[in-house]
Amino acid sequence: MDKVPIKTITVGAVAGVCSAMAFKTVGKAVAVTVGVAFIGLQTLAHLGYVKIDWAKAEADAIASIDQNNDGKLDIEDLKIAKNRVLPILTAGLPGAGGFAGGFLVGLKF
Repeated sequence: MDKVPIKTITVGAVAGVCSAMAFKTVGKAVAVTVGVAFIGLQTLAHLGYVKIDWAKAEADAIASIDQNNDGKLDIEDLKIAKNRVLPILTAGLPGAGGFAGGFLVGLKF
């Protein structure tokens, strides 16, 4: 049995943990931005300055992130997105398996 390339796996795992932490940080910033924008728009609508067609906004939002174009967001869309992003993040990275494990650990903590 060949030796397990510990250094290679470690590099991938560290890169995965760091990427997950960055992903979470950016995700939180995006969530805050979307939340503040929603509060602002809803306040303007309540005061009568704007009228928002929330049904159209929902349809447009779903259409822009629906990966398989079936008109709904489900686990299949998440799988497709993962299969598109993971090869980009692991391209040329030694220890891609370590990256995946490290990414999951980074998301947990």
